[in-house]
Amino acid sequence: MRELNRRKGNVYSMASKEVYFGVGVHERESQVAVLGKDGTALLEKRLPTGKLSEFVSKFPAEEKHVAIESVGFIKPIYEDLRRIPSCSVSVANPSKVKLIAESKTKNDRSDSFILGDLLRTNYLPESYMADGSTMEKRYLVKDRVNYGLRRAQLKTSISWMLKRKGIKIKAPFTEKGREELKKLGLRELDIRVRDLELTESLIKELDADIVLAVMSDKNA
Repeated sequence: MRELNRRKGNVYSMASKEVYFGVGVHERESQVAVLGKDGTALLEKRLPTGKLSEFVSKFPAEEKHVAIESVGFIKPIYEDLRRIPSCSVSVANPSKVKLIAESKTKNDRSDSFILGDLLRTNYLPESYMADGSTMEKRYLVKDRVNYGLRRAQLKTSISWMLKRKGIKIKAPFTEKGREELKKLGLRELDIRVRDLELTESLIKELDADIVLAVMSDKNA
């Protein structure tokens, strides 16, 4: 832990002050910078990411404002921080923070300090954080899109393989066409056909799940 600015020998004597946390989040450890309302750098600390909420919760301040990076696993961290009394949490928009930080800061300060300072000065571009139910629906649709792309890739691969071997099947992806594919007895084709059938069965499941999700959502 590094205390950047000691007032009366103890940064914790400022317990009644409003503080801003900038957090560079990583899977195992996170870098934290704590700033006072006037921009004074109070503290820099590297700590296990799993201890972040505890650290913010125990930091002595009446009002706490946290700026965190948007990473793929940010949702549970965000929710834990939101549960802390008198603590507001903002998730930075990664595509915009760099541009603003470069134009606003002229030295080599850490990313965590930049996040905290952008939040303090109301320059922090935020990302929208959907609720849990909305996030699950997004993941469902994302899976459907990915499996749809996978199906298209497999069909292209099978069609190209047939062309490369000089095999002509009029409609290889109809029920009759697939039977013809299987009768060829080609291992590399058989693997792709099985993969295609599995992918299509998963797509059917996902389609049914999406229909149920839409039917249960009043705003859909």
